[in-house]
Amino acid sequence: MIILALFKSRLFQFFALSVILGFSTGFSTFAEDLITYTDQQIPLLPEARAFKGEIQGIDVVGADVGPLDGKPVVLVGGFTTSFPYLRKFIRALNTKGFRVFVYNPPGQGRGELESGAKAKIDQLGIDGMLKVFPAIRSFAYRQAGKKKVVVIGHSLGGLQVRAGSLGIVFDSNGKAKVSAEARDRVQKETAIIVPMFSLGLFGDEVWEKADRLKVMALKDFAHLIIESVSMVNFWLPEPITRFNETLVTGYLRAAQGNVHKGLFGADDLDKNELEELGRFILPQKISTQIREDLDRWWTTQKFTTSSGYDFGKEWRKMQSSQQAIPVLYVAGEHDSLTELGPFAAEAQSLHSARLVTVATGHLGAFLSQSLPEALAEVLLRARKVSNGRVCESWINGMGRMLSEMPEYRY
Repeated sequence: MIILALFKSRLFQFFALSVILGFSTGFSTFAEDLITYTDQQIPLLPEARAFKGEIQGIDVVGADVGPLDGKPVVLVGGFTTSFPYLRKFIRALNTKGFRVFVYNPPGQGRGELESGAKAKIDQLGIDGMLKVFPAIRSFAYRQAGKKKVVVIGHSLGGLQVRAGSLGIVFDSNGKAKVSAEARDRVQKETAIIVPMFSLGLFGDEVWEKADRLKVMALKDFAHLIIESVSMVNFWLPEPITRFNETLVTGYLRAAQGNVHKGLFGADDLDKNELEELGRFILPQKISTQIREDLDRWWTTQKFTTSSGYDFGKEWRKMQSSQQAIPVLYVAGEHDSLTELGPFAAEAQSLHSARLVTVATGHLGAFLSQSLPEALAEVLLRARKVSNGRVCESWINGMGRMLSEMPEYRY
């Protein structure tokens, strides 16, 4: 009788309905179940196992590369790029036994690699990115036999892997909050977070040192150039559309070793690779939503979701607590797109973090072979000594490893 009464109670009915609707509200999401492998060939990565999925209404394209029994990595690229440009990192990590899951966040990618092509425009900004990243991480965790995942993000990707590790979920009205269940999944699934060449998420110094011209270039000018290129690609025949790739390649060649040495800074650059990377430096389009996000952050001087949730503040709170996850910050000493100071200050203020600075610039991170190889070696050695050790012991051990490498300092 007690059991029958319980089934009839409004409380139980409400609970059951909540479970049924949990996916649609985002408070109990198993979106990674909707990700499936395909026969699609991935440009520049013929060995990749392609996958596609729809995560809370956002279509996503990605690839799984490397040994099936390897330690899992989720690799997130920077603003305006497609994931094949990260292939030096992918292959360096594969060589060290890592299995790399890489994808294009919503609103990024070109052609068959575009993510969010069918999604609503309001899902092509930071909110959509924070829905997709946790699902990809959980997918990698499960595909790799529930091994903890190393998450790495370059530039805007570095912001995503931090904010996406907070357990943020969205209700049906688009309002964000931290879910205890989602936070528990983060702790269970994440081995270490590696933001590279990214922005500091908290502190006044982030905004005091922000260069208005850089902000305007990203927010106001980049999309005009990219949308113009996309229009040309749409209307003109293939031989002519290759012209825009030639322009990108030509600029990178001219800049390498000259006035923008700090921007690229890759002494060991394989110049032939630029020919292949040209079409992956620009996306199909930049959505109005990500431009609105950039404008909101600049205006309010806070990193927030569209509904106003301050994930920069939440990141500082979590990483200063007992729930902190090990973080390796990788910064470029000669970076001319993101400021070293605020990023380094964030790393140095957290007991859970270590910082390594490298003598290269923003795009040098993936144009150069030396950084991918060194990072893969450090992560391999860190994983070997991490089992059974608390966060701070592990991160201190990683710091010692980095200090042994003469070309880096920490």
